[in-house]
Amino acid sequence: RPYAIEMEIDIGKLNAIIKDPAVNEIECQGDDTYVIVRGQMGQKQTDIILTEEEINQIIDTISKTSRVPKEEGLFHAAIGKLNFAAIISEHGSKFIIKKLPTMMREYY
Repeated sequence: RPYAIEMEIDIGKLNAIIKDPAVNEIECQGDDTYVIVRGQMGQKQTDIILTEEEINQIIDTISKTSRVPKEEGLFHAAIGKLNFAAIISEHGSKFIIKKLPTMMREYY
């Protein structure tokens, strides 16, 4: 099972949300729609709207950083603290980012 490691990744407008410890999941249903977050506060719509270009930049950043090539269809990568899943289409892409649990170490 993947677990979180410390790694900084620049995903534009979503950087502040990624750093928010109350947020566990970020969902973008496509361009010109509000980004939705889920976590300790329940589900909330943010005031962030991504363009298709911004969505593609986020997917490209995740692809390059994780070294997982992006292709049309389903795309999945785990990098740093993030588990990233996207549907890539010429008609518009969408994605979900889930924060990975931190690794718990037991000391005896």
